[in-house]
Amino acid sequence: MKKLLLLPLCLLIVNHSNAQILINEIDPDQTGSDVAEFIELYNSSASSISLDGYELVLYNGSDNASYANYPLDIYSIEANGYFVIGNVAGADISLSSLQNGTDAIALYKDHPNSFTNDTPLTLDNLVDAVVYGNSPNEVLLTLLNADEVQLIDDTETSLQRDTDGAGGARNTSAFVSRTPTPGASNSTATNSYTPKTEKIKVIPNPFYNDIRIESSRKIKAIHLFNAACNQILKNNNSIDGYIETTGLKAGLYILQVDFFDGNTTTQKVIKK
Repeated sequence: MKKLLLLPLCLLIVNHSNAQILINEIDPDQTGSDVAEFIELYNSSASSISLDGYELVLYNGSDNASYANYPLDIYSIEANGYFVIGNVAGADISLSSLQNGTDAIALYKDHPNSFTNDTPLTLDNLVDAVVYGNSPNEVLLTLLNADEVQLIDDTETSLQRDTDGAGGARNTSAFVSRTPTPGASNSTATNSYTPKTEKIKVIPNPFYNDIRIESSRKIKAIHLFNAACNQILKNNNSIDGYIETTGLKAGLYILQVDFFDGNTTTQKVIKK
């Protein structure tokens, strides 16, 4: 059986809060055929920035390796401007394919190696990333900062920062689901939808036995996945927010919480 390599937890705290080029909006899934997929980058600075050395990499959640890459060397983004890779009107470059998930999008700067297909996931020279899809993937989540969550997409909306650049690099908690706005300000989006992530409080974390989850939403079910992304515990009677973990080995796990309103969120938890 193929084993998944866990990246050291210390790598999760790499800070790119000063990043000026961010992944600002994505839309991997539409109703019927996916003919309007796109990824939008945003320049949060007051000056034009060359994209020389930048590369956008798409990761497949089935093997945690790249399935497409887009070197951006010959392009630039104007001050507080946008750069769109996609199949929508006004896109700066076309997009061959954007998988529906569970997958990830990562932006790198001056990475020493080229990203050919099936390049293993790396945090080296990582600028920003988004992880999306319905099934928790512990390896892809290492692209994000600690305690950040995997986003859930639908066919009617895009996943976008609440305002342009909100939340900073490798942070997904500022993303919401709204009408797509490729190449335009996220603040102009209409028909706002409920965010697809919900910040939860896990008590305690790290934990020894029971876990208690606090949330403003009504919890429907709690799932616990191991490092190989196999579900090992599920509690369908989770209104009280408890799940008992006696007998589990020490290590890193992924907690998935389903809510009665249809939303889902994930969070890394550690058993001592």
